[in-house]
Amino acid sequence: HHLDDHPEVSSAWVEYLPAWQVWRAERRRAESVQRVYARLFSIYQRQAKLGELYELVITFGLLQWHRPAGDLRRHCFVAAAELEFDREQGEIRLVSPKAGAKLMLEDEMIEADDRPPREHYDVIRELLPHWEDRLWSHEMAEAALKEWSRSLHADAGHSMELAPQTRPSTAPLVDFAPALVLRKRGAQSTVKIYDEMIRQLEPVDAVPSFGLERLVESVTDIESGEDPIPPEALDTPFPPLSSRIYFPKAANREQREIIARLRRHRGILVQGPPGTGKSHTIANLICHLLAEGKRVLVTSETPRALRVLKEKIPPAL
Repeated sequence: HHLDDHPEVSSAWVEYLPAWQVWRAERRRAESVQRVYARLFSIYQRQAKLGELYELVITFGLLQWHRPAGDLRRHCFVAAAELEFDREQGEIRLVSPKAGAKLMLEDEMIEADDRPPREHYDVIRELLPHWEDRLWSHEMAEAALKEWSRSLHADAGHSMELAPQTRPSTAPLVDFAPALVLRKRGAQSTVKIYDEMIRQLEPVDAVPSFGLERLVESVTDIESGEDPIPPEALDTPFPPLSSRIYFPKAANREQREIIARLRRHRGILVQGPPGTGKSHTIANLICHLLAEGKRVLVTSETPRALRVLKEKIPPAL
């Protein structure tokens, strides 16, 4: 069959093609949006799982610079950010935290010899509060990028392009190139957390709790008023009720000694390489403390460690 013999087919194709082209354009746009949506949702889920060890930030000013010690490719301006997910609408929103964006300059990746004089930093610090108030203002962003690039090198350049150039040069180049980054907290971020804690404690005459006090200053381990467990009771099958240890799992003398020390001290550090029974010991400690009417809070850097521990606690608890 030939199209010349079937003009109705050619006519139908000509009529269909414009509608298909419109559909194709919308389909490609929707697919690109869906890819970004999926990545944002993945970041939202990961941030919830990783907790305080990680932070979500918006970064600006991608510095690219070829140096003898190695090429630099790192954003210099960082602002705190949060992702909100509306389950009913399926919407993901990028917002500033309640405490504010706290826009700051990061330069720890730059060698000390390449950093500008201190007076240039003072100019940048004066610009940052104005930029933070209008984070997506190209005018404010360009003023900061221009000042920062000029302070780094006489031949430095800057651009307000969304996509960065691909190769660093011998002269630094700072592109606007905003990015959303989920990263492990660095030293500066940790310092910011402690600064905020100190700021909130400033109206208080004295630090309210022993646990918090140990975070901010050196203190002596305060002994409690409880009577210690006598050493001989640690090896006795049926010690007096006041010295009884409620371990549902097998335990050695060192593990029982932890309970004896807890009677006298506010805190105990227990160390040991993998496979030496730390999770087993913690499970025993939880059971004993609950049996004595105490409350127990267990924390861990990783969710996996908590799952392992939960499996070791008797089902009755």
